[in-house]
Amino acid sequence: MFPFDLDDEEDVVEEIETTTEQKDYEIDFTTGELTGRIISGLPAVIQWVRLTLGTERYYYNQFTWDYGSELEDLIGREFSGEYVENEVGRMISDALSMNDDIESISDLTVESESDKITAEFKVNTIYGSEEVTVNV
Repeated sequence: MFPFDLDDEEDVVEEIETTTEQKDYEIDFTTGELTGRIISGLPAVIQWVRLTLGTERYYYNQFTWDYGSELEDLIGREFSGEYVENEVGRMISDALSMNDDIESISDLTVESESDKITAEFKVNTIYGSEEVTVNV
C-alpha cells in the first residue's frame, strides 16, 4: 500500500557501473596553449599524467592534496642514485594511482643531477601503453 513497502517478489533495480572514456581539451606542451581539439582514451590519460607530474602537490589551493607529485622535494639534495630512483618510482606511482585508467608504470629509468631529474617510464593503461618522459 505504501510506496516504501516492498514485497520480496518485486524486482530490485541494480546499479550498473559504467565507465566513461576520459576526454579532455588537448594542450600543446611546447606553447602551453589549447589546440581546440578534444582528445580521449590514451592521449587524454597521457596528458593527465604530464599535468599531474608537472604540478607540485600541496602547493596550489585549487587542487586536492591527492593531485600532483612531490618530485620537486628531491632536487638540490645529496641523495644516492639508488635512493633517488626508488623515491621517484614511488612518488610517480603514488601520484598516478588517483587515475583508475592507469594500471601500472614500468621500465623506469632516472637520471638525476643537482638541479634536475629526468624520469622515463612506460605508462600502462586500460587503453594501451605509452612512453613518457618527465623533467623536473
